Amino acid sequence: MKTIKFTKSPTGEYGLGYFPGEMASFEDALATQLMEDGFAAPVEEEDTNQLPEDLPAFQSIFDFGIKTLDDLKKIVDFTEIPGVGKATAQKITDYLASK
Repeated sequence: MKTIKFTKSPTGEYGLGYFPGEMASFEDALATQLMEDGFAAPVEEEDTNQLPEDLPAFQSIFDFGIKTLDDLKKIVDFTEIPGVGKATAQKITDYLASK
């Protein structure tokens, strides 16, 4: 079993009723597939922040459960993060492009 945290809802493609930010445990194969398809990120054993503090919407992203830039890059639509609108999503996109 692997515990994952959803980065976008898998309802349409997988028929699973989870929202972004929710965590759940699945058999390894399904958890891996959800992560590979960009619906989820692994839950780290040690929940430490590795995000740069100058990242736009840092606190909202951190509160959403994203702890690394690699996990942030897996999110397709940053406006799915509570507190992030279109303008801030563009700032995040620009920030990531500069790194």
